[in-house]
Amino acid sequence: MKYVLLFTVVAAVLILSGCMDLFGPSPQTLAEALKTNTKALIDKMISGGTPSYDELLKVLYVRDSDKNDSDIKTQVMAFPLGLALSFGAAGTPTKIEVAGVVETKFWPVNITDKPSFIDKVYSVTYVVTTTDSTKTSVTLPMVTVTGKDTGYFYTLYIKTTGSSTSVEFYPEPVELVF
Repeated sequence: MKYVLLFTVVAAVLILSGCMDLFGPSPQTLAEALKTNTKALIDKMISGGTPSYDELLKVLYVRDSDKNDSDIKTQVMAFPLGLALSFGAAGTPTKIEVAGVVETKFWPVNITDKPSFIDKVYSVTYVVTTTDSTKTSVTLPMVTVTGKDTGYFYTLYIKTTGSSTSVEFYPEPVELVF
């Protein structure tokens, strides 16, 4: 009887682990895809190119209703500078690996006032190898959007407060004051 129970439990675990994609990709899988898109953007910048708006939307989430806003477009097109500073601070990146993904409730980004369309916020640690084989770690947020199977570094959106609107960046980096 013990063996039947053990077999049933092991079979159930194996079946459920094989069906995990039915519930959507894992955070690790999302972070790997984000890494691949990021590496493509960095490679384009290294070769002298400028990423297009649509290419940048693979790593930044913008709601369909906000995509044509000129202020949103300006902010999205400025993002490659932050990407270069995050991943290229120690030199020219040749390889990026995902070292870990953790769902976060607090972190050195402001995750309060989460927009209703954001599902979860993760902290992802990447290991960046440069041309001289130096390895550094970079930790950035990754947000998931309700109803989408993609991870993004941040979201940019139009927020309406009373009679005014503003472009919001989420999650917002926390400013350190010394």
